[in-house]
Amino acid sequence: EEPLIQLTESRIGRLPAGKQEVEGYRNILLHKLSQMKSYAATQSCREAFLRVYFGENNVPPCGLCDRCMESVETSEDFETGDIARMREQLRTPSTLKDIVAATGIERKKIRHLLRYLILEQKIKKSEKDPDKFIWIS
Repeated sequence: EEPLIQLTESRIGRLPAGKQEVEGYRNILLHKLSQMKSYAATQSCREAFLRVYFGENNVPPCGLCDRCMESVETSEDFETGDIARMREQLRTPSTLKDIVAATGIERKKIRHLLRYLILEQKIKKSEKDPDKFIWIS
Protein backbone atom coordinates (compact mmCIF):
# COMPACT_ATOMS: atom_id res chain seq x y z
CA GLU A 1 0.00 0.00 0.00
CA GLU A 2 1.42 3.40 -1.06
CA PRO A 3 1.28 6.36 1.38
CA LEU A 4 -1.29 9.08 0.63
CA ILE A 5 1.14 11.87 1.52
CA GLN A 6 4.83 11.92 0.83
CA LEU A 7 7.04 14.56 2.45
CA THR A 8 9.63 16.08 0.12
CA GLU A 9 11.56 17.86 2.87
CA SER A 10 12.40 16.83 6.39
CA ARG A 11 10.31 18.26 9.21
CA ILE A 12 11.58 21.20 11.22
CA GLY A 13 12.99 20.00 14.49
CA ARG A 14 12.30 23.23 16.35
CA LEU A 15 9.56 25.80 15.75
CA PRO A 16 10.81 29.28 14.74
CA ALA A 17 8.50 30.88 17.34
CA GLY A 18 8.89 30.73 21.11
CA LYS A 19 6.34 29.41 23.58
CA GLN A 20 5.34 32.95 24.62
CA GLU A 21 4.65 34.00 21.01
CA VAL A 22 2.63 30.86 20.31
CA GLU A 23 0.54 31.36 23.47
CA GLY A 24 -0.02 35.03 22.57
CA TYR A 25 -1.27 34.08 19.12
CA ARG A 26 -3.47 31.36 20.65
CA ASN A 27 -5.01 33.91 23.02
CA ILE A 28 -5.75 36.24 20.10
CA LEU A 29 -7.51 33.41 18.25
CA LEU A 30 -9.49 32.46 21.36
CA HIS A 31 -10.59 36.10 21.78
CA LYS A 32 -11.76 36.20 18.14
CA LEU A 33 -13.67 32.95 18.65
CA SER A 34 -15.29 34.41 21.76
CA GLN A 35 -16.35 37.49 19.80
CA MET A 36 -17.87 35.30 17.05
CA LYS A 37 -19.83 33.34 19.64
CA SER A 38 -21.06 36.59 21.19
CA TYR A 39 -22.16 37.87 17.77
CA ALA A 40 -24.11 34.67 17.10
CA ALA A 41 -25.76 34.75 20.55
CA THR A 42 -26.49 38.48 20.78
CA GLN A 43 -30.09 39.47 21.38
CA SER A 44 -29.41 43.07 20.33
CA CYS A 45 -28.80 44.65 16.93
CA ARG A 46 -26.20 42.75 14.91
CA GLU A 47 -25.06 45.79 12.93
CA ALA A 48 -24.52 47.76 16.12
CA PHE A 49 -22.58 44.82 17.58
CA LEU A 50 -20.22 44.80 14.58
CA ARG A 51 -19.79 48.57 14.55
CA VAL A 52 -18.87 48.58 18.24
CA TYR A 53 -16.42 45.71 17.62
CA PHE A 54 -14.71 47.85 14.98
CA GLY A 55 -14.44 50.82 17.34
CA GLU A 56 -17.56 52.97 16.93
CA ASN A 57 -19.31 54.38 20.00
CA ASN A 58 -22.97 55.13 20.76
CA VAL A 59 -24.26 53.11 17.81
CA PRO A 60 -28.06 53.04 17.43
CA PRO A 61 -29.85 49.84 16.34
CA CYS A 62 -30.07 49.52 12.55
CA GLY A 63 -33.73 48.48 12.54
CA LEU A 64 -33.10 46.07 9.65
CA CYS A 65 -31.15 43.06 10.95
CA ASP A 66 -32.80 39.82 12.07
CA ARG A 67 -32.66 40.84 15.75
CA CYS A 68 -34.24 44.23 15.10
CA MET A 69 -36.85 42.63 12.83
CA GLU A 70 -38.01 40.28 15.60
CA SER A 71 -39.84 43.17 17.20
CA VAL A 72 -41.53 44.35 14.01
CA GLU A 73 -45.18 45.19 14.28
CA THR A 74 -47.92 43.76 12.08
CA SER A 75 -49.87 45.79 9.55
CA GLU A 76 -52.68 46.17 12.13
CA ASP A 77 -50.32 48.35 14.19
CA PHE A 78 -50.28 51.00 11.45
CA GLU A 79 -52.93 53.25 10.02
CA THR A 80 -53.86 52.54 6.40
CA GLY A 81 -53.03 56.12 5.49
CA ASP A 82 -49.49 55.75 6.85
CA ILE A 83 -48.68 52.91 4.47
CA ALA A 84 -50.31 54.73 1.56
CA ARG A 85 -48.25 57.87 2.27
CA MET A 86 -45.09 55.76 2.47
CA ARG A 87 -45.89 54.09 -0.86
CA GLU A 88 -46.41 57.48 -2.50
CA GLN A 89 -43.18 58.90 -1.07
CA LEU A 90 -41.11 55.83 -1.96
CA ARG A 91 -41.95 55.89 -5.65
CA THR A 92 -38.60 57.69 -5.83
CA PRO A 93 -35.65 56.74 -3.59
CA SER A 94 -35.94 58.61 -0.27
CA THR A 95 -33.92 58.84 2.93
CA LEU A 96 -35.48 58.55 6.37
CA LYS A 97 -35.20 62.33 6.72
CA ASP A 98 -36.99 62.83 3.36
CA ILE A 99 -39.80 60.48 4.43
CA VAL A 100 -40.31 62.27 7.76
CA ALA A 101 -40.46 65.65 6.02
CA ALA A 102 -42.82 64.51 3.25
CA THR A 103 -45.26 62.35 5.22
CA GLY A 104 -45.48 64.10 8.57
CA ILE A 105 -45.24 60.74 10.33
CA GLU A 106 -42.97 60.73 13.39
CA ARG A 107 -39.47 59.31 12.90
CA LYS A 108 -39.86 56.37 15.31
CA LYS A 109 -43.07 55.23 13.62
CA ILE A 110 -41.43 55.50 10.18
CA ARG A 111 -38.54 53.30 11.34
CA HIS A 112 -41.09 50.67 12.44
CA LEU A 113 -42.95 51.05 9.14
CA LEU A 114 -39.70 50.65 7.19
CA ARG A 115 -38.86 47.44 9.08
CA TYR A 116 -42.35 46.09 8.48
CA LEU A 117 -42.32 46.96 4.78
CA ILE A 118 -38.85 45.45 4.27
CA LEU A 119 -39.98 42.25 5.99
CA GLU A 120 -43.05 42.18 3.75
CA GLN A 121 -40.78 42.76 0.71
CA LYS A 122 -42.62 45.93 -0.26
CA ILE A 123 -39.53 48.15 -0.09
CA LYS A 124 -35.77 47.76 -0.30
CA LYS A 125 -32.66 49.86 0.09
CA SER A 126 -31.61 51.64 -3.08
CA GLU A 127 -28.70 49.96 -4.85
CA LYS A 128 -27.25 53.36 -5.81
CA ASP A 129 -27.53 54.87 -2.34
CA PRO A 130 -28.00 52.49 0.63
CA ASP A 131 -29.29 55.38 2.80
CA LYS A 132 -32.38 55.57 0.57
CA PHE A 133 -35.40 53.29 0.39
CA ILE A 134 -37.62 52.58 -2.62
CA TRP A 135 -41.00 50.86 -3.12
CA ILE A 136 -40.60 47.62 -5.12
CA SER A 137 -44.09 46.21 -5.53
